[in-house]
Parts: sequence; C-alpha cells; structure tokens
Amino acid sequence: MSRIARMNLPYIPRLHTVKRHSRMYHMLLNSEDWAMEQKRSGIRAFLIHDRNGLSMRWRDNREVSSIGQDFWMDVVEECEIPINTILDGVLRLSQGPRYDAFDVIWLSGAELAELSYKRRKKALARLELGGRLAHLQHAITSTEKGDMWTDCERHDDGFVFKLTGSQHPSAQAYGIERTGLWLKCEIDMQEESYA
Repeated sequence: MSRIARMNLPYIPRLHTVKRHSRMYHMLLNSEDWAMEQKRSGIRAFLIHDRNGLSMRWRDNREVSSIGQDFWMDVVEECEIPINTILDGVLRLSQGPRYDAFDVIWLSGAELAELSYKRRKKALARLELGGRLAHLQHAITSTEKGDMWTDCERHDDGFVFKLTGSQHPSAQAYGIERTGLWLKCEIDMQEESYA
C-alpha cells in the first residue's frame, strides 16, 4: 500500500454557530487572515488518482462504492487530474453524483498538505475540473465574504473558515499537532439579543 493510501484522514473540528453581526462574525469577515468557503451538503470524501486509476474514499479510508461507472467515465472525459493526486472535497449524491473539491493534498506525486491554504488553493485552481467535478469557491476579502454570506443565507448552507496560512489537517499524520484552525459554521439567521 502506498504512502498516499496509508495517509491518516483529516481531523475535522467541531461545528460552531456564528450569529450575524456577532463579534466572531465581524472578526472572521473583516480579517484577511481567514478565508471563507461554502459548506456543501454531502459527504466528505477524497478523490484519488494513482497508478490504479481513479477512486474515491470516505474519511475512514473505505472505498466509495455508491457511484456508478458513468460518473467515472464523465470525470475521465471532462477533467485533467494528474496521476498521484489526492483531492479533498464533498460528494453530493442527491442530484446524481457530483464532487466539489475544496483542497488538494497531493499533486503529481508532490505532497502539498504542509503548504499554506493559499498555496494549496492556487494549485487546486490550476487543475482543469469540469462537469461533475468542480472547485468549491472561496473568499478572502471582506466584500467577497459578505457576498458569499448573503448567497448562503438564501440557500441555508454553512461555511468553513480557514486560516490562510494553515496546513491541511492531514499534515498532522506526520507529526504536526492538531490546530483546530478550520471553523465549520452554521448560519444563524436570528440577531443576537442583548437582554
């Protein structure tokens, strides 16, 4: 089994609720040290392209078997994913399989987990994804984050806030301590009360 296949799967921090106009809301939205990504409904999974072809694994390292062969044929036809690459993302099954990649852990045999969030996002953006595979959008400036928050309120999605200098959580498998610097947030539409 390759080092890629033996990789420990990421630590996922607990869910936080951020109220609109709270101190935490303003801190996260106004700091460019924190990036914001939409949190999609679905199941966290890793898309792997190795010498055996394309596969997908759940966080507990079991192979995803619920995807039909037509999904893989579409991916091969529509996307350019180099061999020895691992993407981290969300598998959505509700409207036919779709995979939203939000991070890249390995790219063409090079481990990227210890690189900063910003550098990994640039590497992910260079991959040609399409069709049933997509990049999950992110925002860094306060204006971009405000627009994304408003859009998510309409769709009842949440967010994941990540420090722009943070490593991928899988880097902890190689001796780096858990930091908990990825904050999963649900939207709370109600204003905070000051009673």
